[in-house]
Amino acid sequence: MQRNVSRRFFLSGVTATASAAILAACGGETASTATTGAAAATTAPASAASAGAATAIRPAAAATTAPATGAATTAPAASAAAMPAASAVATGSAAPAAGAPAAGGVKAQYDLTGIKKGGTIIEGGTADVRTFNPVLQSDTTSGLLNGLIYDRLVDIDPDTLQPIPNLATKWEAGADGKSYTFTLKTGVKWHDGTPFTADDVKFTFDSYANGETGSARAGTMKLHVASVEAKDPQTVVFNLKDVVANFLVSEANYSIISKGAFGAVAPKDFRTNEFSTTKPLGTGPFKMKLYKQGENVTLAANPDYHRGAPALDTYIYKIVKDTTTILQQLKTGETDYAALTADVYDDAKKSANLNVVDYDTFSFVYYGYQLDPAKSTLFQDVKVRQALAYALDRETIVKRVLNGLGVVAQGTMPTLSWAYQPAKVTTKYTFDTKKAEQLLDEAGWKKGADGIRAKDGKRFSFSMWTFSGNKI
Repeated sequence: MQRNVSRRFFLSGVTATASAAILAACGGETASTATTGAAAATTAPASAASAGAATAIRPAAAATTAPATGAATTAPAASAAAMPAASAVATGSAAPAAGAPAAGGVKAQYDLTGIKKGGTIIEGGTADVRTFNPVLQSDTTSGLLNGLIYDRLVDIDPDTLQPIPNLATKWEAGADGKSYTFTLKTGVKWHDGTPFTADDVKFTFDSYANGETGSARAGTMKLHVASVEAKDPQTVVFNLKDVVANFLVSEANYSIISKGAFGAVAPKDFRTNEFSTTKPLGTGPFKMKLYKQGENVTLAANPDYHRGAPALDTYIYKIVKDTTTILQQLKTGETDYAALTADVYDDAKKSANLNVVDYDTFSFVYYGYQLDPAKSTLFQDVKVRQALAYALDRETIVKRVLNGLGVVAQGTMPTLSWAYQPAKVTTKYTFDTKKAEQLLDEAGWKKGADGIRAKDGKRFSFSMWTFSGNKI
């Protein structure tokens, strides 16, 4: 799961927030962000582990520039402090000035004093939105846009990476650690003016857990959450099946949808409903203004946002055919800022009218195996999966494909995370073709006269799917 910790913070000019999206095949390859002149800023997405993360390449650089006010950010450093107790959490407060101590003694990296109000920012990207329903999202672009339209119970502080209040003003963990009681913020409205209540929260999480909706998080919900109860309009209780150490920054960080919008919609029809395709209804800082499939998404500021109106008037996500075109449009000023891939990094750095700043990220690139035996049996044998890991020259990928803007991953934790402990990873997949050959032999995949391996008359062959328009 990818969490873009600070992006909406800069677009709204309110407080730091988080948006979430699952990377479908490979993601997080962004090495830098370029802006034309003094455009808006973005920060690096934080990624959680995936099935293919053992073979991941985690870039070590991305970029941001300051908004017109001069307020800038860098990628947040992970706090090594233990997560604080979840009880008696106070309501969110104004963001500290840059350099001021944040929670846990971590220095704040942003300053909103004197921030410029109004205007439009255009972001360039190569992928269209798949859904405007966070329950259904499983791609990066949908997560970016939904992160501006919808809110969550709990956000993530970009400096400390600790949970902070959003739609919930406070929460309390049960004595056994298997329940959480959230008190909701009063006065929050959906974009159509109807009140946000605990019924919306219960409905949302029941929808996440319902596989008929097509939710990619149904498995996680069924594994961790026994039930969600709306005790009263402002109180929600999550009953967990066991102690879930990261609950506040995982499930509690899922976006909330409106029961009023989807309550009468059959779960199987979620994906095609207008609230998922063209008319999303959230509680977030931006509202849908216009969506032109394959062209752009235009969001307008929500003047009634419960944290205060955003600083921006309009945000536009512009869909561009490839990263080369994005760079060209940055140079001409047709696009204000964009996350760049490593293949255009050198060209961007040479452009006098672009601001390109590198910084470490929480991202990684990975591939995920098809493990559903009904669709493929090729990867069921662990030796096959291990062989492919040994056969991948990740050092060369980092140097030549990622232009040196990365490191080879060891384990499934980003290197910036306090949980990154490469010394404790017992199995390291170095580039070792002899080991790969040995494992495939042991798995019964023998080389034929044409040099292609086969087993039981079946050639070793598979397709890999990835993003269109992304040369990396």
